[in-house]
Amino acid sequence: METGKAFAKAAEEVGADGILLMPPYLTECPQDGLVEYARQICDATAVNVIYYNRGNGILNASSVQQLADHCPNLVGLKDGKGDIQALNKIVKTVGDRLVYIGGVPTAEILPRPMSPLA
Repeated sequence: METGKAFAKAAEEVGADGILLMPPYLTECPQDGLVEYARQICDATAVNVIYYNRGNGILNASSVQQLADHCPNLVGLKDGKGDIQALNKIVKTVGDRLVYIGGVPTAEILPRPMSPLA
């Protein structure tokens, strides 16, 4: 986690507008651990953060809501799994508080551009 915070601070110092936050690598942890990991990195920087929901770091709807409530600089969620049912539940739970970036097969089913850059 310290490395992630250091990278986020470094990105901010060189003028980045945001970061894509990768989940922990090669480890599995419970939802509260994932939330704490992402929360601490969001708290370490003022830049925008998009959480990459993939691999061993898949946040459920409740966890995404907790992060959205706590971290004003969390601006988006990138899908990296392609579980349409889980993504739909997240969107229904969190609403338009976040930008949702489709990935894997989800990119083809989203009815409108989910990113303001699209």
